[in-house]
Amino acid sequence: KLENYLHDPVLELSLTPNLGHCLSALGIARELGAALNQKVRYPDTDFSLCLTLKTSSQMQVQLKDESCRRYSGLYLENLTVAPSPGWLAGWLKKSGFKPINNIVDILNFVLLETGQPLHGFDADKIQKRSLTVGKAQKESPFLGLDGLTHTIPQATILIEDEKGPLVLAGILGGADTAVSEETKKLFLEAASFDPLAVRKSCRALQLRTESSNRFEKGTDPNATIKALKRAAHLIQKLIPEVKIASDFIDLKKTEFPPKTILLEEARVNQLLGLQLSFSEIAALLERLELKVQKTDGKLSVSVPTFRLDLKEPIDLIEEIARLFGYNNIERKRPYFTTSSVMDAPFYIFEEKLKKNLIAQGLKEIITPDLISLKLARLTAEKEPASNPVIEVKKAKSQDNSILRSTLLSSHLEVLKDNQAQKNFDCAFFELSKLHFRQEKTIIEEPVLALVLSGKKEPRHFLSPPSESTFFDLKGLLENLLSSLRLEHFSYTASHHSSFHPHQQAHLLCGQAKIATFGRIHPKLTRQMDLKDPVFFAEINTHLLFQFQKAKSLFVELPAFPASERDWTFAWDREKPVQLIFDELKKLKSRQALLEKYFLLDLYQDEKKHTLNLTLRFVYRDRKKTVLFEEVDKTHSEIMKTITEKFLSS
Repeated sequence: KLENYLHDPVLELSLTPNLGHCLSALGIARELGAALNQKVRYPDTDFSLCLTLKTSSQMQVQLKDESCRRYSGLYLENLTVAPSPGWLAGWLKKSGFKPINNIVDILNFVLLETGQPLHGFDADKIQKRSLTVGKAQKESPFLGLDGLTHTIPQATILIEDEKGPLVLAGILGGADTAVSEETKKLFLEAASFDPLAVRKSCRALQLRTESSNRFEKGTDPNATIKALKRAAHLIQKLIPEVKIASDFIDLKKTEFPPKTILLEEARVNQLLGLQLSFSEIAALLERLELKVQKTDGKLSVSVPTFRLDLKEPIDLIEEIARLFGYNNIERKRPYFTTSSVMDAPFYIFEEKLKKNLIAQGLKEIITPDLISLKLARLTAEKEPASNPVIEVKKAKSQDNSILRSTLLSSHLEVLKDNQAQKNFDCAFFELSKLHFRQEKTIIEEPVLALVLSGKKEPRHFLSPPSESTFFDLKGLLENLLSSLRLEHFSYTASHHSSFHPHQQAHLLCGQAKIATFGRIHPKLTRQMDLKDPVFFAEINTHLLFQFQKAKSLFVELPAFPASERDWTFAWDREKPVQLIFDELKKLKSRQALLEKYFLLDLYQDEKKHTLNLTLRFVYRDRKKTVLFEEVDKTHSEIMKTITEKFLSS
């Protein structure tokens, strides 16, 4: 059939960035050879030499720096530049190249075949037949083979003659020495350039070429002479009368030996879950043209320079798995062990606190323990002389020179940063440590800090959001204590200079002070350029951990109804209301019918400087329906006790 003769498929391959060695027909052939366990047939590089013609006598090349690791060149004469034959032009068209002439097309063909970029100069257009390779010292214009004028960035690797740049090395050739129909003498170059330098220049130029794509990923420094020989072979095949010099220019400061990687046979089998022997591992690696020997019980693997991606033992293990076949590796139940040591109880406690606060709508933050001396003094409760700060030895900056004794300073900074970004509604917490000096000892104290500022709920069209208040912060604390089943707590007035004088308190459990909370003093928020009000609480988590109740207490639901009574009375606003609740707590232990009590309403009379409090009492008998007379009697006794102790004048 005719289709058998015309059928010429084109394969399009998608490669990951680490597979630079596959950007050529030869690289793909090596991969297929390894997969099929067949040897690769390398292209022919034989050609006839002109013994009287020397490259070294026709061209001079100088390397200025290490940006060019190796530079090889070959000189040719008696060229006939003409259109390429059909097989060559067709091959290039299918590969996405535009045919130009037989010389340029052969160089592109060798690029696609071997992965080594080549460049050809019209030797008669090179000033004094002398080239230098080095980095550009300043920006300058450059007319490229693409017909565009580019501005050469500094540090771009250039190939120049005494007149100026001829090639953007590894990226684009210049129009001044381009091969044309008049070209009779040719200088071919093949080099290995620094991948990072080429990548930076391409980014600055916003230009990518087939050559730069390969140099960016790294080329084989030992492939330059082979590529020149292949190009010379093809040129002589198309132009039999060509004269090819009998030597090469080959400049390099070091040799490029194969890299040796030591591989443990046991490590291979451990990671892959296999039972491969030394000979089996060696056979798989040798299919990739790697040489394997056994040295001191390990595999000494010699990696050729065209495999730049193989650097560590794990890279070789990945190649072994790939060639062995991922589908051939048996899937086994994952082996997992966990520590027999239980988590620290305090760690579990802190995780419990986090979950509770996140459930209440707060976000966790983490701030550094180090602050500035100015910020430490701004939020200190005592004068520095009586409460000396803890300075850090060899602090890297003044802003991080003091170990903080309160989280307030750091959290005000966090609020300031948020408000600078127009985020005025904040609710967050942090679990951290405070640092105190006690005589000559430094003490670390675990703490939990809470911050509320701005609106306490998202904006909604049905009702405008309200601002956070002191009682919102108090409610957060009580919810937290409730989750720890800590019920017997109380409040007392505090007198911290960092807090508003009438909106601050201590939280007590027995006689122990667990927390201090309240509204930050407006003077302090103004000094920090913060939108007022800001509410802050600092809790001693070590004490909280000690007072928590480990077990939940369950009681049956009441079978009989309760009876409620309200009582309204005047109260001196200078006295803490906590006094009444402390007394009611004592009465509740003696009055079996009193189930609970709470503040129902509060009215402030500004003129009389008094408060009108309304308390609600709930009475219940769990064995029978409570009698009206019993409730009145108990309620009267409670009111009499409170009145005699606090309300009589």
